[in-house]
Amino acid sequence: GDSYKVTNLGANGATMMKGADSPYWKDPQYKTLTANEWDVVVIQLGTNDAEIAFGVQAIGRSAAPTPTAMIDVVRTLGRPEHNETGPEIFLSVPPPLMKNMAYGMNQTVINDFLPSFIPKIAAANKIPAAKVISVFEALGGESKSGFPVNGCTIQNCKTLSYCKYYCGAITCDQCHPSDEGYGMIAATVAKALTKSVESSYLRGRQQYAAAPIAS
Repeated sequence: GDSYKVTNLGANGATMMKGADSPYWKDPQYKTLTANEWDVVVIQLGTNDAEIAFGVQAIGRSAAPTPTAMIDVVRTLGRPEHNETGPEIFLSVPPPLMKNMAYGMNQTVINDFLPSFIPKIAAANKIPAAKVISVFEALGGESKSGFPVNGCTIQNCKTLSYCKYYCGAITCDQCHPSDEGYGMIAATVAKALTKSVESSYLRGRQQYAAAPIAS
């Protein structure tokens, strides 16, 4: 609603892993996140961690930071007058990858590992399942078994409904959503937040952060 201020703290190319090329922890967006207090935070990270150069080798390593580390930080950033236990946290499952190795990303990690891993992280951190937002499903992830080997194209965009989320008028991107895809992400996140408002948890809040969302 109008009483909320939305802050986008997404960082292009950022990773959860601190030892990667562009860790979110070193980005100015992270400094902005930790320098302020929030009512709601939506966390969507993981796609860039699936880059073959470093992501696959780190899966399962105890030394690789998980979303739990970010959740622990965010829980210290609530505004005391409204929230004694920290901000309301939502975890978002990233969009599917339409073609293996697009931008060096491992499709198995993004399309198979993350959709099951993130709900487990939520449960382990006592975040209700209702606060796990499946952007993955919203952008066609349920059809992953039928994704074309060569990804979305202008031609198959006419027959594969989910390809519209990755194709513009001239070209298609196998990783980054199109304008329509970003619109669907916004609608999906808004729907999840609206349910929380309707449950009265967020009524009376004044500020909310969509952060960190990396692409």
